Amino acid sequence: MGISETHGTDGTELGARLVPGCRPFWSHGTRSQAGVWLFVKSSFLMKFNPVRPEDWVPLEAGRAAKLFLRGPSGALDIIVVYLTSGSDQTIRATRRATMTSIAQHVAPREQVLIVMLVDFNFVVDRRDRWSKSDGSWSGDSDARDARAFEILFSTLFGFHELRQPLVTHECGVAKSRLDRACANNSLADQLDRCYKSCFRLRQ
Repeated sequence: MGISETHGTDGTELGARLVPGCRPFWSHGTRSQAGVWLFVKSSFLMKFNPVRPEDWVPLEAGRAAKLFLRGPSGALDIIVVYLTSGSDQTIRATRRATMTSIAQHVAPREQVLIVMLVDFNFVVDRRDRWSKSDGSWSGDSDARDARAFEILFSTLFGFHELRQPLVTHECGVAKSRLDRACANNSLADQLDRCYKSCFRLRQ
């Protein structure tokens, strides 16, 4: 389970009520900004070599971190990401810079299976954001951010979305599908398997 925008600190980490049977991994931002957490079932971690402190790698404090899992069951990286929120050009440039930084830590799909849990804070399709005032679709405004993700991850590394159609964010003016899970496994793997992701609506 990946959680974004946690506003966590070392103190909240010590006082957190943890998910039973899971091991937590944290990358803090500040009390008022960013922060990502990852919870992995202990029974799942037992399929791999014992996780060392250096196997949890913050890629950008409070924004992105990666867990390396290696062992008899293969090679798996889990990346959890929370991109900067906002719509002005400076913030959009910051988001694209974070995506570029993350891409530098992505290995080819021939070497490792990667699952990436992303709070984009932008939408990738025109119909991923719906205006409450007039019922129009407004996802086109995020086209440059969506194109950057496509080039950096889909084209270069073969990432595709683990499709789920539900709205994941609601505010006073719109409903949006901001949160996604992506993986770099071959689409041919879906011939005899069902891959899906689950998100809880956040407000």
